[in-house]
Amino acid sequence: MIEFTWIKDIAPILIAVIVFILIYISLIKLKVPGSNVVLAILSALITLAVVASTSMVEYIFLMIPWFTVIAVVIFLTLLIMVFATGSVETFGKTLAWIGFVAVILIVFCAACDVFPTFYHLLPNTSDAYLSGALVDLKDWLYSNRILNSIFLIGAMFIVGLIATKN
Repeated sequence: MIEFTWIKDIAPILIAVIVFILIYISLIKLKVPGSNVVLAILSALITLAVVASTSMVEYIFLMIPWFTVIAVVIFLTLLIMVFATGSVETFGKTLAWIGFVAVILIVFCAACDVFPTFYHLLPNTSDAYLSGALVDLKDWLYSNRILNSIFLIGAMFIVGLIATKN
């Protein structure tokens, strides 16, 4: 069996490289004004800020395997769909939304694992890791007034979509 325990030793460097590349590409794609050198320096500064925090490195290191598994599952699902129907366009939008929701769930689950405060903001959890202000925020977020408002806005959105489709 091949041993990959050495990868933990260079994980912060790999994370720094990944973060730098993602930020640099994002800045270029967003067409942020400035030369490539300025964008590279800005990306390096943001990367240094991320890598300086051990909890952020742990958070990113925890998310990478989850993203890999989700990417493989989405790829295999897409491959099965293409073989079954012969066309990717049939499932393009649906699969994109499923992938988007899966990525949001991965980010939230990893945040709950690394930062216990996120987990304790969920309903029906203890307030052990929360400060007084966060307990008040949690009580306000899960009050009937807020939940009813969210339900009303969601219903209005659905009715609006149905009304504008016709």
